[in-house]
Amino acid sequence: MPGLCPGGVGKLEGMFARSALCVALLLASSIGPARAASGDSDAFGYTVRSSTDGGSPYAYTSVTSGTFLLLGDEDARTVQLPFVFPFYGSTYSSVDIHSNGALTFGAVGYLPWDHTCGGLPTITPRIWAWYDDLDPTDIELVTPVPGVYRSIVGAAPERVFVVEWFQLPLFEVADTLSFQVKLFEADGRVELHFADTQTADGSRNGGATAAVGITNANAAPLLFSCDDPTLSAGFALTFYPPCDDVDGDGYCPGPAPDPEDRDCDDTDPDVHPGAEERCNGLDDDCDGAVPDDEDDGDGDGERGCEGDCDDGDPDRHTGADEVCNGVDDDCDEQLPQDEADGDEDGVASCDGDCDDENDAVHPGADEECNDVDDDCDGGVDDVPECDPTLPPDPDGVPYGCLLRCSAEAPAAPSGAAWAIAFAALFARRRRRFRADRAP
Repeated sequence: MPGLCPGGVGKLEGMFARSALCVALLLASSIGPARAASGDSDAFGYTVRSSTDGGSPYAYTSVTSGTFLLLGDEDARTVQLPFVFPFYGSTYSSVDIHSNGALTFGAVGYLPWDHTCGGLPTITPRIWAWYDDLDPTDIELVTPVPGVYRSIVGAAPERVFVVEWFQLPLFEVADTLSFQVKLFEADGRVELHFADTQTADGSRNGGATAAVGITNANAAPLLFSCDDPTLSAGFALTFYPPCDDVDGDGYCPGPAPDPEDRDCDDTDPDVHPGAEERCNGLDDDCDGAVPDDEDDGDGDGERGCEGDCDDGDPDRHTGADEVCNGVDDDCDEQLPQDEADGDEDGVASCDGDCDDENDAVHPGADEECNDVDDDCDGGVDDVPECDPTLPPDPDGVPYGCLLRCSAEAPAAPSGAAWAIAFAALFARRRRRFRADRAP
């Protein structure tokens, strides 16, 4: 029963005799609420998560450049919040900051220094960051001055209200503690960050005489620890409020206590952790990534999951025209027969290979005396690019346009033979001309 039975060595030692009634009350109060483990929730729906178990990571934000609160021993100040803060179903525009490491909502005036874990005061909603007998008057005048500070970090609608107990000593203990509370405008979560938890009195290290948690008015508190040395430097706790599941899919939007349970779209019941991925270019299962086949990487209007077999080539997709390239352009998983290079000579039928079963036959191949059109130009055993204006041989082919494939093949006439042939032909033409003109 706080205030009635102060315990241990303290400023009120000897003020009250320890009567049988007082002892009985202390024993009864020690049975109180059990410590909550990371991941536990209270009846209202708040969940606590540590930085080592999926909660917000430790991120101490010193605000000693902010507003200094001149607090005495067992003192408090009411300050206006920069935004309306929701806490246990109500909203608050102000908060009381206590020298004894706590925040309360609704005027409480004074928060006694002594406590028992089974009889923590729960008359008003409150946050116990490090609820213990802190003494802001027993400080050294150094810079920055030890004490309680407040400040606002960030811009709307992502502002954070920070209260820091900076290098404050416990009563009659030389060493100091540093910790802070963060209230988040965006989602109403509460974070506690601990920078220095060790004292000269080892029996009070790590929160061994402190209460840490939150509570609603007249309700069982959600205590992470109470008189238990569980806190260490670089440690953080996050108290997540319950959220409205707008789309009714059973998942709340982040941040949530468990990262794997955060709904990345609370307006679509088909989007939530564990949902089946659809071919829509969205992160349906909230894993932070859109599957590669749901992206239209080449901008051809078709995704991989819709049938695009090459999302890096805009000319390849379902319904595309097949071109002579040896590739399945229309994504029907079939290569046109004439695009195949059956003999692997580097030329497909559609590129002019007139015999795709013979790798020696293709455009550009050397003609040989084999009665085959080796270079696929339409001529057999011919000389490529010969002069078609030459006089024909007995077979009607211009001289020099056929390979000499045998001894019987006619040779091209020599220069003298050309002269004799032309002279004979000219004489024949003259005789015929004269005969035609004779009377």
